[in-house]
Amino acid sequence: MPAIRSRFFSVEYSLAPEHKFPCALQQVIAVVDWLQENHQQFELDPTKVSLMGDSAGGNLALVAAHNLHQQQPNTLSNLYLVYPVVDSFSPHETYPSRMQYGDGNLLLTKEAIKDTCNWYLAPEQSAADVNVSPLFIEDMAHLPATSVLLAGCDPLYDEGILLAKKLKQAGVLNTLTCFENTIHAFFSFAVLDVCKLARSNIANQLKHDLT
Repeated sequence: MPAIRSRFFSVEYSLAPEHKFPCALQQVIAVVDWLQENHQQFELDPTKVSLMGDSAGGNLALVAAHNLHQQQPNTLSNLYLVYPVVDSFSPHETYPSRMQYGDGNLLLTKEAIKDTCNWYLAPEQSAADVNVSPLFIEDMAHLPATSVLLAGCDPLYDEGILLAKKLKQAGVLNTLTCFENTIHAFFSFAVLDVCKLARSNIANQLKHDLT
């Protein structure tokens, strides 16, 4: 039998503050549209196009999936979200994990979360928009099967758990995995054993879902 292959495309979207919302979101959506239109060129199965992102990239992946469904239902087969940013509107005090882990000793700070949102949005734009804070999407049943990976010592942990609960209620949560003693962005530290384990976890999930 021929080997089963997957192709990975990295979206080099434009960054804030030079490029405000919704520039990056529109670029991600455009890439998915382009891949769907040109799937034969890359020998892609158009029914198994998925999105993955970590942190702000997880936000874009989730919001892009929300918008792509409105354009054309079932555009995506799966979502993979690694400690995504899903609530840029609520006060830090809303989430105990932000208060406990956002003081700067564990990489990501409360100030950085706030500053990043300010860079991302123009003054007249609201962080309460579901395309900025997708945790506020009322019904998530239209989203593709979604796997969520969280870090236990991450200021974003609590909103990630709330997201997973909403996805489960909507019937679209595929898996929820938490690496309890890790920090935000640990997925990028390839030399760490826990990073290798997390990457293997995602790889095995991809293989299960898409092949």
